[in-house]
Amino acid sequence: AVSAFSAASVVFTPIVVKISGKAGRQKTLRACLLGCVFAQLLIARSPTPGGVVLARAIAGIFAASVPVAQAAVTDLVPS
Repeated sequence: AVSAFSAASVVFTPIVVKISGKAGRQKTLRACLLGCVFAQLLIARSPTPGGVVLARAIAGIFAASVPVAQAAVTDLVPS
């Protein structure tokens, strides 16, 4: 389950960053936060180990927003 999260995060990070450039950082971060909530609910309610792995992969997709959050912080903090 850990490797599913990491693999999904690595694969989807460039995609999420590109989406944030077009749609805006705030909208992307909100969508990813909701996606993380959804993924955590899936993990909690999953009756099978395969379901947990799939839900962890979904969580990894939405966790790919970490670089977007870091960029948003640098926009807000004066240098």
